[in-house]
Amino acid sequence: MDTLSNHIDHLSQFRKNFIPILILTLLSAIVYTSAVYNNGLGITDDSVNYLHAASSFIKQYKLLKVDNTPFTEWPPLYPLLLSLAKYTPLSLITFTSVFHGILFTLNTFLAFYLFSYFLKNRLLLYAAGITWAFSTPTLLTHVFVWSEPAFISLLLLSLIILFKYLNQQQPRYFIWLVVISILLYLQRKSGLLFILSHASILFLLYPSSIYKKIKIVTIYLVPTIGCIIIWNLIRLSIAGKVFGVAYWDPLQLKNTIYETLNTLSSWWLPDEIPLAIRLTAIGLATGILIYYLYIRRKEKNGLFLKIIILTFFNYLLLLNLLLTYVHINDPVDDRILSPVYIPAFIIIFVLIEKLVDQLPKLKPLIYATLIAWLLYPVIRTSYHIMHWNEVGPGGYNLIATTESALGRQIQELKNAEVIYTNHIYQAYYLILKGNNDIEIININSSANNKSGLYVCFGQTNCSDIAERDKIIIYKDNQGEIFKLK
Repeated sequence: MDTLSNHIDHLSQFRKNFIPILILTLLSAIVYTSAVYNNGLGITDDSVNYLHAASSFIKQYKLLKVDNTPFTEWPPLYPLLLSLAKYTPLSLITFTSVFHGILFTLNTFLAFYLFSYFLKNRLLLYAAGITWAFSTPTLLTHVFVWSEPAFISLLLLSLIILFKYLNQQQPRYFIWLVVISILLYLQRKSGLLFILSHASILFLLYPSSIYKKIKIVTIYLVPTIGCIIIWNLIRLSIAGKVFGVAYWDPLQLKNTIYETLNTLSSWWLPDEIPLAIRLTAIGLATGILIYYLYIRRKEKNGLFLKIIILTFFNYLLLLNLLLTYVHINDPVDDRILSPVYIPAFIIIFVLIEKLVDQLPKLKPLIYATLIAWLLYPVIRTSYHIMHWNEVGPGGYNLIATTESALGRQIQELKNAEVIYTNHIYQAYYLILKGNNDIEIININSSANNKSGLYVCFGQTNCSDIAERDKIIIYKDNQGEIFKLK
């Protein structure tokens, strides 16, 4: 069990390194700023719906998707957080960029806080923090309008509080654990996986009898699962369904395991290295980890390390089982696995530190290898930052679109009350980027009453509207803006 003296040691270690940690944390803010300063955040379909839900809540206290249907496919917390832009002088897009920058800096600071608990070697402590701040998966999840950044903040706080509760059994920590666990689900549906993980950790590591363990887990699950049930009943009453495509598919398990291992291994080794070699390295690291946990099971930081390791493997297990039943269109990529990125870092760097301690004669070689290894995420992320500044971060926010003549024309539309378009996601983002408040409706919608402006992307998507019925306002090879006679 972690003792009070160990807690004091950690605070001493953290305070001793506070100034370097603060400098490196501020450096991470510079890294983020360099990625988004010129072109802003990346925009996907999810992003557009998050932004529209936040905008609709600001205007009418309703969470609506870009097609003006209820925002029920995602939990509500993220657009509610974005709606705080109402109380600032910033536009919604600018506020979101600033908000994500704050979250990136906060997550880096929390990462350093956790690293300093486990890593006594200052060089390894700084190396872990730099690797986190410069890693592509870290930056990628923060430079898109996605819900992951705030989710990662909540997860890290929940792990710290879970440790404090197991270590001290104080009711205030248990209450905070329940509250943050509920917020985890309200931020992302995958929060359910971490609620189940936390429950299993409480059962395994709570220092008491089986009866008391069951009692604690039950008290934890009743409010957390209860809030999940309430939210899904609300979704059911509004949308008429809770899940999307759901059926058991054992063959899917093979695909998700492959995608999971491929993504995990690419965090540490270049994609160009064959997967078999990367998996061999992961297998060796896992074997060393199991051996280390066995021979060092009574170390004073053992409780927190067990929490980190169980969280990492619980999430991977529950995620893969879930995806054999609930089918999604997205692969198991950096975005889906990003919540356990810091736990993975902790595990790897704890093993490296133990290797240094056990083989002091090889310390120069280990450090040289580590420095060479650190160049991979730094070079990879530097390339991505230059690419994002050159062409845009991605999705609907590409310079080729936003800075095109058609894109600028759409951003400068001021007097229209409604726009009909064949691409509501792209049109809405351009309108929002222009800081305009115009309703966007699908051109094929029954709400189409032929008043307002039409924005068509591409040359053939609006070919059903005869030329004689149009009054062309602008037209080029990317599309056209017109109204009907």
